[in-house]
Amino acid sequence: MELLLQQKPFHSPLLSFSSPCCVRGVTRGVTRGFQLHVTAEPEPRKGTSFPPGPPLPGSVEAREVLARLPASPPALLPGPRGPSPAPTMAQKPKVDPHVGRLGYLQALVTEFQETESEDAKEQVLANLANFAYDPSNYQYLRQLQVLDLFLDSLSEENETLVEFAIGGLCNLCSDKANKEHILQTGGVPLIINCLSSPNEETVLSAVTTIMYLSSPGSGSHPELTAMPVVQCMLRFSLSANTRLRNLAQIFLEDFCSPSQVAEARSWRAHSALGIPLPKTEAPQQP
Repeated sequence: MELLLQQKPFHSPLLSFSSPCCVRGVTRGVTRGFQLHVTAEPEPRKGTSFPPGPPLPGSVEAREVLARLPASPPALLPGPRGPSPAPTMAQKPKVDPHVGRLGYLQALVTEFQETESEDAKEQVLANLANFAYDPSNYQYLRQLQVLDLFLDSLSEENETLVEFAIGGLCNLCSDKANKEHILQTGGVPLIINCLSSPNEETVLSAVTTIMYLSSPGSGSHPELTAMPVVQCMLRFSLSANTRLRNLAQIFLEDFCSPSQVAEARSWRAHSALGIPLPKTEAPQQP
């Protein structure tokens, strides 16, 4: 599932150049190089004939051709004025793209840790979450401990940071090594807490992440299908949001046993857990 996060406009010297990944509505800034390979003309095989070439200078054929040309050749139009054309991509030195990418990711992590601006943190975290969608970045993100950065951000009071952090984890957890890191570092309770977020995008990413972390029929991490989670999915299966409703139904069918669903339904029938309280209006002033 591709998760592209919408960013708020923020101008930073670090983020002024284009990155390999993009947010919604921004064209990917990838530059590809092309090289022109010239192949030498093959030598003629024995018995192969080629059409005659142009007449040699000074020959009778050459004088006849020159006699048929106009007396004065047409004037050439002046070329466009301006700077000389840029050198082709083949003339530029080759630079290892992976070295530059690691340095860029390191700069993003450093800026997130050092900045005091909430807008800057949101911008950087959104960039890191989008980089997390590309499997070629997984090794660098693990090396820079970006998974732990995402997990720590789930406890932030800023709902936007939580949304981007769970979005980054959702992009990462399809990889086996990333999945094991999240499970072994106690990330499951933090992800489950996101199910109660008022932000629907956060909830959608949390449900998808739990599905990636779960294995059908596996009991190694029972907290992923604990009764509160199953009850929560039952409520989501009745949601007006089509995406959330479909994800919850898939979770109940593929990751929960029929007995778990039946038990959750019975608990729900005898409990008011998860049912929102009615909104009360403030008393009007006389």
